Formats: sequence, structure tokens, C-alpha cells
Amino acid sequence: MIRKSCLLIASILIGQSVCVTAGVLWYVAWQRTIWRESLEEHFLAHNELVTTRTAAKLNRELNLPPDQPPSPAQLAKMQEFTESVSLPKRWSICVIDETGARVAGPGLQRQSAALTTRPGRWLLRNSEGEAPLAEALARSPERAVSGLVRIADEDHLVAARQLDHSRLAVLMLRQSRGLEDLAAAIVVPVRRVGLVTGFALVLLTGVVTRRVINRYENRVARLNEELEEKVRRRSAELLQTRDAVIFGLAKLADSRDQDTGEHLDRIQQLTCLLAEQLRGTHPEIDRAWIERLRLATPLHDIGKVGIPDSILLKPGPLTPAERRTMQRHAEIGAECLAAIGGRLGPNDFLAMARDIAQAHNERYDGAGYPRGLRGNAIPLAARIVALADVYDAATNKRVYKAPQSHAAVRGMILASRGKHFDPTIVDAFLAVEHCFKSNGQRGRVATAGSSGPLFTPRPASKRLVPTV
Repeated sequence: MIRKSCLLIASILIGQSVCVTAGVLWYVAWQRTIWRESLEEHFLAHNELVTTRTAAKLNRELNLPPDQPPSPAQLAKMQEFTESVSLPKRWSICVIDETGARVAGPGLQRQSAALTTRPGRWLLRNSEGEAPLAEALARSPERAVSGLVRIADEDHLVAARQLDHSRLAVLMLRQSRGLEDLAAAIVVPVRRVGLVTGFALVLLTGVVTRRVINRYENRVARLNEELEEKVRRRSAELLQTRDAVIFGLAKLADSRDQDTGEHLDRIQQLTCLLAEQLRGTHPEIDRAWIERLRLATPLHDIGKVGIPDSILLKPGPLTPAERRTMQRHAEIGAECLAAIGGRLGPNDFLAMARDIAQAHNERYDGAGYPRGLRGNAIPLAARIVALADVYDAATNKRVYKAPQSHAAVRGMILASRGKHFDPTIVDAFLAVEHCFKSNGQRGRVATAGSSGPLFTPRPASKRLVPTV
């Protein structure tokens, strides 16, 4: 998340920097054009004014006769006058005749490069269009004309005013290149201020964006924590509900036989003890597998709800027919759990519960029921439940028998090693028999080598308490 936010901020800053730089440069170029046009208009207007005043002064001093060429004395006076005019740098002044030839002006003997071309050939460009300078003067004899002319591939500002009663005209010329330099000098501070301000805004944007992203990330983190906490609480509630429903389903037999209900609590703990002891020898056994076993074990005799009370609660031995009816509880329970699995789809817990309900009465030597499975063909969970079920049934009182001692049941289990019970599970029983021996005492069973109890005991039921 941090790396993504940094990349986002970097891309924003780079993009904004490019936009700011391009914007400032475009603005400076635009301002430079504006300033050049403004300066051009200003100098043209000023040039017209100066040219008009100069022409008026010459008219007063020369008093030229109408339609007559100037006398040598008048030409000398015009030359003296043009040389006495003080002009800024890049400006020049001269007097031209009707053909465009210079008749007076500073450095008349030293023709400047700007005036080597006859002015009559110049094309004057202004708001009125484009026309030869001489033609523009002929159309406007009583006022000054101004505009741009092209001389030696460079634009020049020009203003001209015809003298009274003659075909002579005063002409003032200025190089426009100076306007470009002046406009560029004017916009230099604009460029500097624009770039500094722009990049300051870029940095400010980066800081603000970082703060906004931080607040967003913190908010998202808090929302994620709240959501995870809600999910944990909801998951815990669902697990509690699931356990309660599973155990409630298993307790259906409790309404028929009170001892069966207490038997469920005890066998649940005994199977977990054996499973923990077998973890090192069976790779499929892990914490999740043991948790499924803990939940599935109480359902091993769920099929007894389909057995009549006359058989289930009979105090004496069962007849062969009654025994066959009693043995049907394994198939009844498996069919019930298979029907639930058919609705839910593939489910590891229901598959284990079905295997336990159907096969916990099978024998390792193949003499069990209902299908006569042998050895490892019997599901491992069912083999574990088989030993725990027999031990708890033998050591506790039933309506048809008295309880046996731990030593007697231990001897019976050892005698059935490899016959009724899986030898590896008998070995696991011997390793934790000190916990089995405490059968009937209140408390909770702690598995050998485990970090704590596998489940919370129910206060109303009898518990096993380890002797260690």
C-alpha cells in the first residue's frame, strides 16, 4: 500500500511539473508576443508623432514653394536639420524625394545598409493592408503613415510624413529587432515568478496529497480492523452455533437414554486423547483433523434414534433378532448424515461423521458390522472411536450391565489387539491410559503433549481428569 501511494504521488507530481512548466513557458511566449505587439504599437504611434512634428518644423524653416524642387540652400538646410536631430539608438531620419531617393540625412555620403534599397520599393504593412511606401504617402499627403517594412530580411518600423507644397517626405526608421529583446527582457521576471510559484504549488500538492492518502489509508486500515473484528465475532458465533447444533443433534439419543448423553461427552474427550497421541504416526492427523474428529464423534450413535425403546432400553441380553435390529443403528446414522451431505455438497466434517457412524462397530479382523471391513479399510476416525466407545461403555454402568474396572477393561483391550482394535491405536491407548483411568471424575481431559484443552467441558456432565 505504501509503495503504491508513493508511486501515485510521484506520478501526480511529475505530471503536474510537466503541466506547470509547459503552462509557464506557453504563458511567457504569449506574454512576449503581447508585449512585442504593444511595444510595436507604442513605437509606431510615437514615431508618427515625432515624424509629424519634425515635418512641421521643416515646413516652418524651409517655406518651400509649391510644386518646385528645393533649392541648394534649402537642401543644405534640410541636411543640417536632419544631422541636428537627436534620436535614440537604432533610429535613423532622412528626407526622400518623390522617387524615394534620399536628399538629406545623417551620413548621406556614407549610405547605411538599411537604406541602400530605395524606399520607393519598400512594401509598407499596416492595418490598412500592404502597399508601396510611395503609394501610401501619395494617398495620405496631409498625415503621417506608419507600419512595417522588410529590409535585408529584417522587419523595420517606419513612419513618413510628406512636406507641405512639395513631393519631399520626412522618413524615420527603426529596427524591430530591439523590440524582441525588450519584450524578452520584460517577461523574464514573469517566467521566474511563474516557475517558482508553479513548483511551489507542485510541492504543496505533494504534501496535501500525501496527507490525504495517509488519512485514507488510516481510515481503510481502521475499517479493515473493524471488519476483521466483526468477521471474527461472527465466525465465533457461527462456530458456537455449529457446535451446539451438532451436539444437539447427537443428544437426540439423550431423550431415549440418559446414559447415552453423558457417554457422548466422555467419548468425545477420549477420542481426542488418542488422536493427539497418534499425530506423529499418521500424517493426515493435524489440528484441523482432530477438531473435525471432536465434532463428529458425538454423532457416532445418532442412528439409535431409529431403534425401538424395547430394544434400546432392554435390561437383559438381546435376542439374535433384536441384536440385528440394534446393529441397524450404524446404517441409519450413516444414511442420515449422507442425506445432509447431499444437500450441502462435499464436506470433510460430514464425510468423517458418516464414516464414524457407519464403521465404528467394525472390527480390525473383519468380524464387525455392518459391512465386515478389515484392517486399514476401516476409516482411521472410526477405528479411534471404536476403542474409546468400547472403553467408556465397559467402564460405565448401563441398564443391561454393571461397570468394569480400568484394569479389567485394559486387559480386554490388550487381548483384542489386532482382533477388535487397530494395534497402533491400542499402543496409543497404553501411552495415555493414565488419563483413561480417571474415567468418571469431574474436570477436563488434557491431552499428552498438547498446549491446552481441545474444548470447553460442559458442567452438567461427568468428565475425565488426568492423573498427571
